[in-house]
Amino acid sequence: MKTDWETVKTAYVTSAKTLAEIAADFKLTLDVVNRHSSKERWAEQRRLWRVTTTKQATEKRSSEMATDVAQFASDSLKLARAGFSMVLADMKSATSPPHQIASALKGFQEVGMRALGETTETDKDININVKYDK
Repeated sequence: MKTDWETVKTAYVTSAKTLAEIAADFKLTLDVVNRHSSKERWAEQRRLWRVTTTKQATEKRSSEMATDVAQFASDSLKLARAGFSMVLADMKSATSPPHQIASALKGFQEVGMRALGETTETDKDININVKYDK
């Protein structure tokens, strides 16, 4: 039976097995496998395959994380907008003290700004003026 060397090579290049293990798996002598490996530079192909596979896996994870971050930012922005609406309704009914309203507005504004990618450094206060007339 003729040996399918492309299959043997692929088994080596895409695994962590040694040439001896590959030879045993395909019922070949190590000497014959070594000759083909050297001639066709299997070790170099294995190294390139690992680099390429690692790069593809990293790109896939990055893409998945970017999607998750974008969804989280979108959800956070929706929550910030909903919170703003609640605070505005509270302001109209004047059921909460002005300092609580201002604090809530500041918190929702920070959530919204972060969702939009803005930094909210602690030394960079967001000024909110609330006029409260009784």
